[in-house]
Amino acid sequence: MFSDPEALVIVAGSLAIAALVTWIAARLVGPRMATRHPVLSRLVAALAAPAIALACGIVLFRIDSAAHPGADWPAMGLAGTILISQIMLVATIPTTWLALRRRRSAGSGAAQPSTITITIAMTRDSVCMADDVYAPHDETFAVTAADTLADVAARVAGSSYLPMPSDAWGWTIEAGDAVVAIRPGFLRGRVATLRGDPDAVMARDHPALTALYVRPGRAGEMP
Repeated sequence: MFSDPEALVIVAGSLAIAALVTWIAARLVGPRMATRHPVLSRLVAALAAPAIALACGIVLFRIDSAAHPGADWPAMGLAGTILISQIMLVATIPTTWLALRRRRSAGSGAAQPSTITITIAMTRDSVCMADDVYAPHDETFAVTAADTLADVAARVAGSSYLPMPSDAWGWTIEAGDAVVAIRPGFLRGRVATLRGDPDAVMARDHPALTALYVRPGRAGEMP
């Protein structure tokens, strides 16, 4: 293969395209995601070009196989695409490392306070008379200075802090001009915005938050 000039041109072109697509994918990964989820960011950027090439090869294989039943060359073309996808990793891995390293550096340099850990004090309503026995229901959640009300709500929803009775409408948390609702979900609570923009409300400005239980039939219940 590598003694064939045409094959070398194809390989070189594939590596160049892979590097370009990987760089674009890395640029689409923001500094915040590159800092918080480095492994996921690397996988997304590194596998973007091979995945696109492989998907195109599969589509062409299906089309050619349907148009030329019994022919061998569609399968050979798919095998070549798989090989090219593997070769692309030679370009995508170092490009991902270089691009995301710069993105993480940009993110950490622009927001050093995001590494500072702060504590949010939470308290919640009781959901029944038996729950009153254990009141007050205080808890603390460690967040960073870059976290917003939306981030805190997601943390609370993913924890076991808020009980979700079978008849629950959910919980509301208010901070600043924003109100979020945490509703029962299949595996975890899901967060919905009721008012304002929770992504614009910084958690560091609200060290104490209260979760209010919204009962069915209560006036002003959640939609």
